[in-house]
Amino acid sequence: MQMMGRFREFSPWRQTGVYIGTAVLCYLVVSTAAAWVAFGIWGVGLWNSVAGLLFVQFFSSAGGFLIPALLLNHALQSQSPDFLHIRKGFRLPAFAVALCTYILLMPLVDGLTDWVQTWHWDESSVGVLRWFHARSAEAEALTFKLLQAKGWMFGWVLLVVGAGAGIFEEFFFRGGIQSLLEKCLRSQHAAVWAGAALFSLVHFDLYGFLPRCILGAFLGYTYLYSRSLWLPISLHTLNNIFAAWTEHAGWTETANLLPPHLLLFPRVLLIAACTLLAVAVLLRMEKSM
Repeated sequence: MQMMGRFREFSPWRQTGVYIGTAVLCYLVVSTAAAWVAFGIWGVGLWNSVAGLLFVQFFSSAGGFLIPALLLNHALQSQSPDFLHIRKGFRLPAFAVALCTYILLMPLVDGLTDWVQTWHWDESSVGVLRWFHARSAEAEALTFKLLQAKGWMFGWVLLVVGAGAGIFEEFFFRGGIQSLLEKCLRSQHAAVWAGAALFSLVHFDLYGFLPRCILGAFLGYTYLYSRSLWLPISLHTLNNIFAAWTEHAGWTETANLLPPHLLLFPRVLLIAACTLLAVAVLLRMEKSM
C-alpha cells in the first residue's frame, strides 16, 4: 500500500516510466515461468507443438500487457476509480460507426503496406535494423507455425492470437499508455499518436510500422471518443481474427480492398477519398458520444 501511495505522488512521466518498467519485468518473469512449465509438459518438442506455443504466447502476453495495466488501475483507483475506463460499455451504433471507419481506413493501410514493401534497407549494416529484422523474423516464424494449425486447434489459435492479444494489448496501450501520455503531453491527440507509435514499435516490424501505427491511432481515437476500453478491444480482436483467418485460408490477396491492377494515380485518389471519409465518420462518432 505504501508503494501505491508513493506511485500516486510521482509525476506523470515518472509514472509512465515505472509502468513500462513494470511491464518489462512482468513479461520476463511470467514468460520465463511459462516457458519452463511448457518445457516440462511438451519437452524438446515444444517448438513443434502448437498447443505449447499457444501456452507460452498466452501467458507471456498476459504478463507483459494485462498484469501491468491492472496494477496501474489499482494503483490510481483512489485518484481515478476507473482509470482504464473498463466499467463503461459502448452502444451498438458506436460500434457500427467505428467499424465503418475501420473499413474505410483499409485502403490506406493496404497502400502503406504495399509501399513499404518497396523499401530496400541493408539490415546487416546497421545494428538496430539488424536486431529489428531478427525479431521480426522470429515473430513471423512463430505466427506461421501457429497458423498451420488444423481443426479445433485453429480455434484455440484464434482465441489466443485474436481475442487474447486484442484484449491484453488494448489494456496496456490504450488503457494504460495512452491515458498516462494524456497527462504527460497534455494533449489528447499527441497521446493517441505517441501511443500508436509505441504500439507499432513493440511489434518489432519496421516494414509494418506505418500501417500498424495507423491502426493504433484509429483504436486510440475510438477509445478517446467513446471513453470505453471495450470498443477498441472489440475492434482490435475483430481485426486480429480476420487477419489470422484470411492468412490461414490463403485469402490475403482477395482481402485487399484495392483492385490489384489499379494505376497509381486512381489508387492514390481512392485512398485519399476513403481516408477523408473515414476521418469524417470518426469525427461524427466524437459528436455523438
